Amino acid sequence: MDLHSLTIHQLHDLLVKKEVTSREATEALYRRISEVDKKTKAYLLLTEEEAFRQAGQVDGKIARGEEIGDLGGVPIGLKDILCTKGIQTTCGSKILEGYIPFYDGTVIKKLKERNTVFLGKLNMDEFAMGSSTENSGFKSLIIPGTLRGFQEVPAVVRQPRWPLTSASALWGPIRAARFDSRPPVAAWSD
Repeated sequence: MDLHSLTIHQLHDLLVKKEVTSREATEALYRRISEVDKKTKAYLLLTEEEAFRQAGQVDGKIARGEEIGDLGGVPIGLKDILCTKGIQTTCGSKILEGYIPFYDGTVIKKLKERNTVFLGKLNMDEFAMGSSTENSGFKSLIIPGTLRGFQEVPAVVRQPRWPLTSASALWGPIRAARFDSRPPVAAWSD
């Protein structure tokens, strides 16, 4: 089974039924990242130590019969504009290279409350000033496949076969996106 190709709901159901662990899902996503990221250049930073710590906590809760929430144990890629305590946040700009926030942004706090697993920081246009990630301070993202009607959304979200990622929009709230006929594959924030 390709865990990286599951929807959020499918993966969550497998976690709750103890058919897969959050650690296994996280390992599968990291394998997928290692296979495709050299081509797509979607990630600026991977946070494997943090991800496996979070996955272990969720697996412990499941083993004890505790509720994990609707995003519990689901690996997520975080847009690099979201401040994460203790993890470099550059907003896709070399100006902020080396900046380590001393606090979590609201989105990160809410995702932590929901027991989400953070894979790393996603590439983006510098200071979110763009829509294609061609203007990243670090590397231009390569968009695989056909876009089919998407405009002005971070390119990494348009990649098929990814359970969950974060994004932002300056022009108004977006709640979910569809890729082809698949269920929602992205959680969005403003």
